[in-house]
Amino acid sequence: MSKRATDFAKARRRSKVSQALAATVGLYELGSDPAGAMRHNAGGREQSVFDMLLSNPAVSPLMRVIHLPFLDDQDVNTTDRWDETASGSGTALTIQDAVGNKAKFTNGAGDNEHYYYELKYEKLQLIAGKDVWFFTSIEIGDVDQADMFVGLCADLASGEIFANRVDCVGFTLADGSGILQAVCTKDGTGAATSTGLTLADATEYWVGFHSNGTSYVDFFAGIKGSEAQRVRISTNLPDDEILAPAFGLQNGEAVANNMTISDIWAFGDR
Repeated sequence: MSKRATDFAKARRRSKVSQALAATVGLYELGSDPAGAMRHNAGGREQSVFDMLLSNPAVSPLMRVIHLPFLDDQDVNTTDRWDETASGSGTALTIQDAVGNKAKFTNGAGDNEHYYYELKYEKLQLIAGKDVWFFTSIEIGDVDQADMFVGLCADLASGEIFANRVDCVGFTLADGSGILQAVCTKDGTGAATSTGLTLADATEYWVGFHSNGTSYVDFFAGIKGSEAQRVRISTNLPDDEILAPAFGLQNGEAVANNMTISDIWAFGDR
C-alpha cells in the first residue's frame, strides 16, 4: 500500500468526511481486513495497477505503480494476468501459502525444460527525463544449472525468453555459472554484464534496478538487508518499446529445477 493510501486510512478513522473523500478516490475496506486497511479499486482485470496520486481530477497522476502480488490463485491466473509458456511436464506457478507473498514453479526433469511468465499488459517504457524502478526477490534451486531471466521484457514475437529476448532490462543466470548478470538489450543487441554476485542454491536474493531516463540503468542485488549497487549499464537501453514484467527458468541439465519469486513491484513516471 502506498504512503498516500496509508494516510487516507488513518484519516478515515478520524471523521465521516474523510470516509467520503476516501470513497471518491476509490479506496474502500473489507470486513475481513485488519482495522484501517484500505484497498484501491483500479477497475477491470488490472486490479493491481494504480497511480500514486489517486483519482483527484484536480491533480494529474505522476507515477504508474504496478504491484503483482502472489497471495491467491487469481495472482497466478494464466488466462487474464500471465502468459505462461512451458516445455516439459513440471509443476506450474503455484502460490506458496506457507511463506506468504511468494509463488513457485518446478520444471520437469528433462534438459532445457522450462516455465516462463510474461504479464499480459505491457505497461512501462524507458523515456528520456523519466524514471523506472523494478524490484522483487528470487530463489533458485540449483543456480549452476539454470538459465534464468527476471525483469522487464517486450512481448516476444517468437522463440523463448531465455535466448530470444529482443528488448529487455533485467537479471539473468547462464547455464554452468551461478553468477548473477545484468542485461539491457535493444532490438536484439546487448550483452549480459556480471554483477559480481554469486548466488547460492535455494537462497532468497532481492534484485532490482532503476533507469535514469534513457541514460543508464543501475542494478542492485543482495540478500535482504545487504542489497547494493552492482553494475551500471548505459548502452543498448530499450527506449523504443513498452515493456512488461517477466520471469522464468530453464534447466541446465536433465534434472528438475525450481524458481520462487516474491511480489513484483514496478514503478514508472507518467
